Amino acid sequence: MKGKTKIVLIIIIILLAAAGGYYLFQKYFQEGAEEVQSFGSQLYDSIKGPAERIPETNPFKRVKLNPFE
Repeated sequence: MKGKTKIVLIIIIILLAAAGGYYLFQKYFQEGAEEVQSFGSQLYDSIKGPAERIPETNPFKRVKLNPFE
C-alpha cells in the first residue's frame, strides 16, 4: 500500500507544479506580448491577395469531353 500512496502523491505534486507553471506563464509572459508587424506581414497586407488577379489559365476548361453530346 505504501508504494501506491507514494506514486499517487508524486503524481499530485507533478500536476500541481504543472498547474502553477501554467498560471505563472499566463500571468507574466502574456501581458507584455504585443503584436509586432514584421516586413513580411507588411508586404502581405499591401499585396492583398495576389491570387485574385491571376488570369484563368486552364486550357482544359473549354475542352468538350463527350463527343456525343
